[in-house]
Amino acid sequence: PVKHLSYSAIAQYLKNPRSFKMKYIEYQFDDDTNPSFLIGQGIHKGLEIYFQHLIDTKWEYLEVDHIKSLSCKYVDRLLMIQWAKWISKYIKKNGWSCEFPNFTNELSDEELHEHLLVCNKALEEYLMDLIEWEDEESLKARSETEIAIRNSLIKWGKSTLDDLYDGVNNGIENFFAANIARGKPIYTERSQTVIISDQSGDMLPIPFKAITDRIDELGIDENGNVSVDIIDYKSCDKFTSQDDEKMSFELQGAANYFTVLSLTGMKPRSMKYIEILKDKPGYFYPTDPERKLLKDDLIEIAQWASIEIDKKDKVDDIKWKLIEAWILVQKPGVSVYEINFDERKDVLDFFLEIYKQVISSIALAEIWGSIYLPNIFDMFDGLKSALDFKEMDATPREKDVQIDSPSTIKIDSNIKSDSDDEYADTF
Repeated sequence: PVKHLSYSAIAQYLKNPRSFKMKYIEYQFDDDTNPSFLIGQGIHKGLEIYFQHLIDTKWEYLEVDHIKSLSCKYVDRLLMIQWAKWISKYIKKNGWSCEFPNFTNELSDEELHEHLLVCNKALEEYLMDLIEWEDEESLKARSETEIAIRNSLIKWGKSTLDDLYDGVNNGIENFFAANIARGKPIYTERSQTVIISDQSGDMLPIPFKAITDRIDELGIDENGNVSVDIIDYKSCDKFTSQDDEKMSFELQGAANYFTVLSLTGMKPRSMKYIEILKDKPGYFYPTDPERKLLKDDLIEIAQWASIEIDKKDKVDDIKWKLIEAWILVQKPGVSVYEINFDERKDVLDFFLEIYKQVISSIALAEIWGSIYLPNIFDMFDGLKSALDFKEMDATPREKDVQIDSPSTIKIDSNIKSDSDDEYADTF
């Protein structure tokens, strides 16, 4: 029932088969998003623009402030799209109509503005119809309705619009401040659907689709082959330890390995996850990196370093004096988690086996009519998939098998008992 698989699809199938069915078989995609996702999208777009410009111009660099500006403009575009979707979804639910394109990537900014004007006009007419008189109370009700619509698809939580732009700007600054060693970038945001072959050369029956953030050429390896690194950007609140075996990273890394190998014919050496903080990195005391730097700690460090402090100084005042004196050092804003494929053959085997068994499971579900069960404990998709299951599978229908009574099932007496050896293994 699927034309291809992807890392996201496989991850969804493993977490919640019901949600997989809804999204990748029935195409019921959510429009919901959150500031964290939008920050990640903004950072990705800025780095895509930067490295694509390097490739296109043969190493003409762009200023960091320019990249930050373009990243925030891209977030503005995403917000416009969300706003139009909010309007369309909200007024349609209340019996009105406002069409908005499902696929917006190909729309120019001017075309997007035109669609947005149409949606705004439809919303204005809807609200005018909803609230007849333009008195103060009605205007307040309209304003509250608009805010409710805006908040319906972005789960802001405690975040604000300013936090969103700050996160994008911080991420871009952190990336360029780190000055990470790299190879020669040859591709950015490469989307490709390929036929994957396993390590025996056998082609797998369902194509695989992957979007690779960046591919860096490293040069010629000892066997005379061109070697590459695969780069993936992850915006985050804290870093992953290199000592952790992170299964999601392994699965995504191997998926990219086989995709890049099929796409370019070049053997990937490693998968590098560049984790980028969304906040400004804090400071630490190099002599004791784990020290918490509470006020008593800061006073003790200042006294040891002969830094004068006043009784009226607050924590931030003391900390800033220590920073200016180079006693406290800024933490990194970027960390790299690397999977070396030459050393980690198990990662490739793990992915291939998962991929084959997911394909088999989906095929068997279609053949035998098995149920895509919801993971009702899934924090993100559990409720939605459970409600879909209730509506589509758990509600009795005429075609369902009828049982005479709750405690009695009629059994054909000609069917042999499962104690018969011939049938035992089958049952």
